[in-house]
Parts: sequence; structure tokens; C-alpha cells
Amino acid sequence: APIALDSLFFTQTGGIAAISLTIQLSGDGKLIRDGETSTVSADEVARVTALLDAVHFFSLQGIFSGPGSAADAYRYSLTVNGANGSRTITSDDGMTPPELYQVYDAVRNLGSKS
Repeated sequence: APIALDSLFFTQTGGIAAISLTIQLSGDGKLIRDGETSTVSADEVARVTALLDAVHFFSLQGIFSGPGSAADAYRYSLTVNGANGSRTITSDDGMTPPELYQVYDAVRNLGSKS
């Protein structure tokens, strides 16, 4: 069944500058990006949901993080809550599948000023 998104919570930590990013998205389009609240379109929510469906988020299998990642690498955490349940995936640069990066990129672009 397609993902019915209630909410999503994304964090990105680490990197060279050790700058963190937090994004919360509600199924109704409410977006909180690093504490600033805005709204995104239903199309943007649908795009993220479609990408989550494409990677089969709730059944995705694998280990995407490990000890001793590079000092300048990012660590990501993505929690999705919906009618399908709740699931969190944590991953590190170098261990994240390309399809999951597509989801991360779409989420990072929500409400971005650049």
C-alpha cells in the first residue's frame, strides 16, 4: 500500500563544519526547518511520499551506518510516521544507498532558501 504520510522527521549531523539540519514535515504540508515554520505544497509532500514508496521505506533492509565513519561525513536519521506505522532509518555517508540519498535530497530541499 502507498505510504500515507502523517509526519516525517529528518536530521543531518556532522560534516566538515559540523552544522546540523533538522526538518519536520506534516502530511498537511506544515514544515519546520531548523525551528522556522512554513508550508510546502501538496505536490512537494507527494514527491517526498512517492520517493519513500519507491525505496519501499517500511521494508527497506540493510545496515547503513557503522563505527568509525570519516570525521567529515554526515550521519542522517529519517523517521516516517503514517498509516503504515512508524520507522526510523539511520545512515552514514558512504553506506547510504543512492535511492535513499534521493529521499534525503528531496527532504533537504523543502523550504530551502538556496
